Amino acid sequence: MYGGYIRSKVGPKLETLLAKQPYWAFKCIQPRGEGATVNMSYGDLYSHSYCISGQGNPNDKFGGTEVNISGGTIVGGLGHYPSDDKTVEDVYVPLFFPQGGTLKITGGNITGPSCLDIKTGTIEITGGIFTATRKYDEQEATTSGSTADGSVILLESVTDTYSKEGITVKVNDATMTSKSGYITNIIGKVDYFKDVTVTHTGGTYYYAQENGTHINDDVPKDKASITVTGGTWIKGE
Repeated sequence: MYGGYIRSKVGPKLETLLAKQPYWAFKCIQPRGEGATVNMSYGDLYSHSYCISGQGNPNDKFGGTEVNISGGTIVGGLGHYPSDDKTVEDVYVPLFFPQGGTLKITGGNITGPSCLDIKTGTIEITGGIFTATRKYDEQEATTSGSTADGSVILLESVTDTYSKEGITVKVNDATMTSKSGYITNIIGKVDYFKDVTVTHTGGTYYYAQENGTHINDDVPKDKASITVTGGTWIKGE
């Protein structure tokens, strides 16, 4: 555990004195390297930065992780920089994956400025409730750390060393809400872009921007695709 706090429904609350630690360190859980596995079926994760975050590294040294979420509450990106009270909602997300591996979500309640920032790996979502709270603000892809733009799922393909696998996302069922952004948004660095493939086959989606999905103009169109074959899509004001 790297800080923030974990509150279990069956145990005591553990809190870290936020003012005494740098904010980049507040990660509740950080799997690193081949075979590192996280299984979450209940309990609460709250963090001023990431709740579950891997570690990016050239040649994906810390890849090969497996994260399975079937229940519980995950809320990230809650904090402020102590120096000037600047919000960190444009930096941190509950689930950040700069490393290769798999992320499977079958349930749970996930809330943050954006819910997921993915740079590489395979993501399969068959359940859960996702809420992105940040007012939509277009972001540039970053090769270091995460970003958040108010979309539920933000996909950044940024380097040919970190993103060796590319990104594959399959959403078969879930309830996703972006209060002012997209459900799925793909951004990236043109010179290093790896293939990104997204499919939505079911679920319920509430969104504010365009048709709910977006591929940034800078992204090579032959290397990125979002396919929608099902689900209920509801555009808000």
